[in-house]
Amino acid sequence: MKIDDKNILEMDTNYNGANNFICSAGGDMKMTAVTQLKKLDAKDKTVIITDPYLFQIGTDQSYGNDLKDILLSLEAKTIIWCSGKSETALYNSINTDLSANGCTLVHNRTLNDCHDRFWYCVENNKAVVFGTSLNGLCRKICRVDELTSQEANELKSELINRNVIQGN
Repeated sequence: MKIDDKNILEMDTNYNGANNFICSAGGDMKMTAVTQLKKLDAKDKTVIITDPYLFQIGTDQSYGNDLKDILLSLEAKTIIWCSGKSETALYNSINTDLSANGCTLVHNRTLNDCHDRFWYCVENNKAVVFGTSLNGLCRKICRVDELTSQEANELKSELINRNVIQGN
């Protein structure tokens, strides 16, 4: 059920929690992320990521390599990173690698107050949300959810209202 100050909407009647995944501490971050993000079916599409710590300064080299592999595994045409944070050396390095593989990385600062870590595929309206930033995945127990179509529509409306994407 969605509750906010505007209205209350019931969840999809087919929602049964089967789209939830609990990530264990000590698991394989890259494998977990790639497995969950395959649900986006993002090949040759646009993916929006609302994780302000995705390109965190001071991350170790293994995280940078894993992040590059995860982003490349999407096979997206465009990845839009929404954050008020500044680009880092890691952002610039991965941008170069993505570009060499035919993917455009865009930094969008219009949505800089999003708490949850959404990964949203624009063209097919699919989304996955991580209970932590990607760099925290598998460090502690956390939840990963595939959004229902109704939830994805709500997210899409927010992205349109914030001028991250154009309305259809």
